[in-house]
Amino acid sequence: WLYSGSGLWEKEGEKNGVTVYGLKKPGSTIKKYKAVWLMRSKLSRFVMWASDNTPPDKHSMRREIGLYDLRVIEQHADLRATWSAWKVPFGPYLSPREFVARTQFSQNPVTKKLSYTVTGEPERIPPDACCVRIPHMINIWTVTPLKTGELQVEWFIDMELGGNLPYFAQNVVMPKGLYGFGSRVKLFTEQEKYRNARYDWIQEPDAAPRLTQAAAPANSGS
Repeated sequence: WLYSGSGLWEKEGEKNGVTVYGLKKPGSTIKKYKAVWLMRSKLSRFVMWASDNTPPDKHSMRREIGLYDLRVIEQHADLRATWSAWKVPFGPYLSPREFVARTQFSQNPVTKKLSYTVTGEPERIPPDACCVRIPHMINIWTVTPLKTGELQVEWFIDMELGGNLPYFAQNVVMPKGLYGFGSRVKLFTEQEKYRNARYDWIQEPDAAPRLTQAAAPANSGS
């Protein structure tokens, strides 16, 4: 198994509108995954949902995965970059996992494609004896506006769960989580509390371009 693999994305399956692909590289026992699906929402709503640090409610991302003890270590005022830590229960007889990560948003001004990157920084704070610290994580969400008015979401995961979890168990668990969680993202983002989400740095695909002061007409009076 260690030396097998094509190094190419191969379709694992499709459920509830979510298509999951896996990638196995020779020399690695743990596969990388990505999930792709379509939904109708706003980019700003996605950002507000993904960066929501309020207590979990019925459709919160945190409640869905059992996340607890969320701590914001550092956060930029515009929310484009945040350093935080959180814990997740991990099933019977297994220690909870602790995530320490930097989350970062960016948008391509031409295509309006939104990127949301979650990068593990396990050494950022001292370890907690309660949990196994996630040793490696690069998760990238790419949200692409389409001409149909829909958003195409691609969720890429390159992660090691650490501890004594066998690699084959992680390779079974990961795609199942992508199917279930991906199909709920639209439900999460369309909650009433995100309806009026607005960010100065986000250009929605159906919005008129913002004029900066330098780009304003000379006779505008500014």
